[in-house]
Amino acid sequence: MTARLTPQQTERLAAVLAGQRAALTRTIDHHIAQHAQTRFTDLVGQVGDLEDHALADLLVDDELAGIQREIGELREILAAEDRLGRGAYGTCIDCGEPVVFERLLARPTASRCLACQERHEKAQARPDHPTL
Repeated sequence: MTARLTPQQTERLAAVLAGQRAALTRTIDHHIAQHAQTRFTDLVGQVGDLEDHALADLLVDDELAGIQREIGELREILAAEDRLGRGAYGTCIDCGEPVVFERLLARPTASRCLACQERHEKAQARPDHPTL
């Protein structure tokens, strides 16, 4: 059995999460502001053909996908901060064992111990969609 987090470790991880949340919030705000300023007609010009419109759609979709990914990361941080506030941070959501400090330093939003995360990823893996 692994030891639970010390108060100093918890405080350090809380600071890391808060820093990540602040930086990601600024990034999301910046990207949303940029997206709001980018107009479809600016991308394709006044007389765009079908290929120009398709490219503009692709660029807009790519930009929105990036914002969605960042929002997903922010949700993970907020969930970790919620677990921290409830006293559940650093405890695996599957087996209830402690998540080692080094894992949390590497990925402060981790909600599973390494063994449970590996099982979760194998269970979610599909042959036609490889995972990282």
